[in-house]
Amino acid sequence: AYNPVVAVGASGYPVVAWLQDSLTGTWVRAATYNGSQWVGLGASLTNQVPGSWVAANVDMIVDSIGRVVIAWEELTTQRVKVQRWNGSTWSDLGSVGNAPYAGMPRLAVGANGDFYIAWQQTPNGDIPTQNFYYQVYAMRNVGGVFSQFGSSATHPGVSGATNVSSEAL
Repeated sequence: AYNPVVAVGASGYPVVAWLQDSLTGTWVRAATYNGSQWVGLGASLTNQVPGSWVAANVDMIVDSIGRVVIAWEELTTQRVKVQRWNGSTWSDLGSVGNAPYAGMPRLAVGANGDFYIAWQQTPNGDIPTQNFYYQVYAMRNVGGVFSQFGSSATHPGVSGATNVSSEAL
């Protein structure tokens, strides 16, 4: 187990998510403390958060109405996958970013159950070794639907003009 993230749930107890290697890949797992023991969110303590097959770089929040949101880099699709726990089941909120090489998601809580997500990706899906840089993109999720604000999810994203890292050191 590695790459843990923690948030405080609506109950006031911690919720923890992490990556767990398995024989078939790397899964996202999640559990919350209920005051006396750790319990999985669905089967995510003993199995996995749905859709996590070869995961990396997990992040997690508890939204303003108490739902757990987890995002990770899903290496099978090379996009960022997002799931939300509603208290009894996981809801697939889809993926953001473009293959190849969308990853490193970061989540932030908004008002009324909304949340924000930012991630890095190579511009126009180019392979990083060809361009040597990433751009930063962001979206807002309102009612389970992602939308950009300004040009936050289209090239060149939030980070603006290209920031080629091949400059002399």
